[in-house]
Amino acid sequence: MVEILLVGLGGSIGAILRYTFTKKIGERYQGDWPLATFLINILGSFGLGLLYGLKLNQLIWLLLGTGFFGGFTTFSTYIYEAIFLMEEGLFWKNANYLFTSIFTGVVFFAAGMWLANFFKGGI
Repeated sequence: MVEILLVGLGGSIGAILRYTFTKKIGERYQGDWPLATFLINILGSFGLGLLYGLKLNQLIWLLLGTGFFGGFTTFSTYIYEAIFLMEEGLFWKNANYLFTSIFTGVVFFAAGMWLANFFKGGI
């Protein structure tokens, strides 16, 4: 039962933060590229990499990894926006969005792991 509560708490906080972040970015950026989702996924990738690299206990992973970052990151929204760009005929913008998101996500995940190792004295 504790595990479910931790995932729910983390997911709620992550989803609220995602909503707030998306709203704030939307107020400042009016372009047709899904910037808020991109930034959320990159920050989420970094955070998950950091968390993974720190190898914290299972309860913290459930709260932050499964819960918070699960609620914060937006892969389903990422796919929806990619399909929307395709339907709008923006093939190259879509290809750029898909490639850049995945590539940068991998890089930021690795950066999070590197930072975790740095904090642990492993570098």
